[in-house]
Amino acid sequence: SPTFYQRAYLDHTELARDVIRARVFYFQRGYRETTVDTVIQPAGTHTVRVTLAVHEGAPTLVSSVRVVQTESVLTRHDIREQVRVRVGVPLNVFELDSSRAQLRNRLWDKGYSDAVVDTATVIDTMGRSAAITVTITPRWVARVGTITVQGNQQVTTPTIMKSLSLHSGDIYRRSDVLES
Repeated sequence: SPTFYQRAYLDHTELARDVIRARVFYFQRGYRETTVDTVIQPAGTHTVRVTLAVHEGAPTLVSSVRVVQTESVLTRHDIREQVRVRVGVPLNVFELDSSRAQLRNRLWDKGYSDAVVDTATVIDTMGRSAAITVTITPRWVARVGTITVQGNQQVTTPTIMKSLSLHSGDIYRRSDVLES
């Protein structure tokens, strides 16, 4: 309708934020030298064309991934399967965080629910490389203590207890908790 229309104005503050968001996006994926230039051109009456020119620059590549266990709990296969960062590829902080979470989940499935998985990354800005160390401290094997059922009105406590995958004295595994 010619009576109703929506106007959109160029917000220079938001455009500056978009530039920062683009740089952060690339930084998190290993491109720490990314620059973003903006070009604003007239494109007609009361209209502009905005271009974000992204120059990725050279990536920061993973030079090494070292996994240290204070106690040998996980096998090499477990570690290789859970660690997502790889040597020779750009340092992706999401992949590094996913690796940490995957290792924690694997430890919990082995009964180490209170395990600590720390990551340390040493960045060589001149060499554009990142050395990653993952330290696994399993701490202790957790066991299921007393199981208490509360709030049930229609189903008896023994029936609920029989349906659980975990029982008092069992190793406290994440998969058993989720299944129960």
